[in-house]
Amino acid sequence: MKKGNNKNNEKGFTLIELLVVVLIIGILSSIALPSYTRAVEKSRTANPLANLSAIAKAQKVRKLATYHYTNNMNNLDISLTDELTGERATGDGFNTEYFSYKVYGDDRAVATATRRNASGEKQYELSVNYDTGQLFCRPATNKTCMDLNLAEGQDNSQVPWNNCSSSMDHMGISCYTRDNDGVTENARCGYTFWDYRTGYHNPMCSIESEQDGITTNKGCRMSDSLDGFCQSYEYISQYGDQGRRDCIEINGSECNAWGDWWIEMLE
Repeated sequence: MKKGNNKNNEKGFTLIELLVVVLIIGILSSIALPSYTRAVEKSRTANPLANLSAIAKAQKVRKLATYHYTNNMNNLDISLTDELTGERATGDGFNTEYFSYKVYGDDRAVATATRRNASGEKQYELSVNYDTGQLFCRPATNKTCMDLNLAEGQDNSQVPWNNCSSSMDHMGISCYTRDNDGVTENARCGYTFWDYRTGYHNPMCSIESEQDGITTNKGCRMSDSLDGFCQSYEYISQYGDQGRRDCIEINGSECNAWGDWWIEMLE
């Protein structure tokens, strides 16, 4: 029997078919890989967000007992592990596999968790405000927080205050200043306050800043502040060429609703 030649019947992939397959794989990878990377990174934020919330709650308990926040984990009724040492987190900072933590006291009233890549470059920073419990995300690269579906913004309490001189030091008025994103803020706190009409009052603290011709003054009672650092405001007022307006609905440290301008030129 004569054997037939099957070489002509053998089929393979053409170069164009291979290129199409490679192109499809490339397109799928370009779509799936970023989504997968974001999903993995978002899963990694679950632990630091929980840790920051736990630290904030422990700080609130600490403040109720001592009237102050602490920058030492030893003083908090909380047990977190420093994964570099395998021991309980102590001092003002500790580390986990992906985040480095920093705990501040009264000067900033926040705790932060910083995410760095394998090269040590900062990718983003998570923080919690002890007073409000709000969580913030500050990106070091574009859209990092947005990709993680985390609220982006800067917690003003992270900007440190510096001591400044006051012409009224003899009256027991403390003075602090800071540059908050290009806006100079001045904080003053009077330890004695006397009004000839109503007598003695709880001492008041105020934070004043000026931007675009508008002066904003925020105040709180001494009992609600930490040596000039108002944690929540009792009043918020603004002054300008048109006169003055006051906040009629204050939520913590922000104004939710302003009253109309008073057409009253200031002397």
